[in-house]
Amino acid sequence: MIRLIEFLLVGVANTLVVITSIYDALFIFQMNFVASNAPGYGVGIIVAFALNSSWTFRHAGSQKISLARWLAVAAIAYLCNLLLAMFALRCLNANPYVAQGIGVIGYTTISFLGAWFHVFSTPSERGLRL
Repeated sequence: MIRLIEFLLVGVANTLVVITSIYDALFIFQMNFVASNAPGYGVGIIVAFALNSSWTFRHAGSQKISLARWLAVAAIAYLCNLLLAMFALRCLNANPYVAQGIGVIGYTTISFLGAWFHVFSTPSERGLRL
């Protein structure tokens, strides 16, 4: 339970970093809306990896391997987020804000489980750390 709370706290801090990065790209660098998201989420992925690796999971293994795994988990979590949000929009007729909230639940769940069981665990630990 402590890891989940730490993971969620990292998520809150990371969200602030991402939003700040996107706003900086919009206002300081005059990037358009779509283009401003790329550096924002790029920074967010790296910040979340660093904080989760060092604090949430206290990972002592290979950072190179873990980063590659983190990127794969982030891609899968983003796809899940997008699919859930689109499902909520199209099939449940949810408004876009509610749909995005539903997507975030999927993103957070996939990210946490992927981090715990794939990114920051050793083969001997997988499946044993519930």
